[in-house]
Amino acid sequence: MPVFGLVITLSDQPHLAREAVDKLKKDQRVTLGESKGQRLAVATETKALEEQEQLHASLLAQRGVVHVDTTFVELDEVQTSGSQTVENK
Repeated sequence: MPVFGLVITLSDQPHLAREAVDKLKKDQRVTLGESKGQRLAVATETKALEEQEQLHASLLAQRGVVHVDTTFVELDEVQTSGSQTVENK
C-alpha cells in the first residue's frame, strides 16, 4: 500500500480553504496533520499506486487547493493495476 506525505497549500480565501479541508476530512484515504498558515500536512494511503496518482490529481483539481508538494513516499509493497505485486527492498 503506497503511503505519501504531502503538504497542501490552500487558498488564501478562507471560505475556499475551509471547503477544501472539509472535503479532505471526508476522504478515508487522507489523514490530516498540522497546519501552518495556508499549508496543511496530510498523509495519504491507497491500495495501489495508480489510485495514489488519481488521488493526487484530484487534490490538485480540488477547489480551494492551490498546490500539492510530495514530501514522503513509501512503496513497501505496491499493487499495480495488472495484479502484479512489486516489492521495494
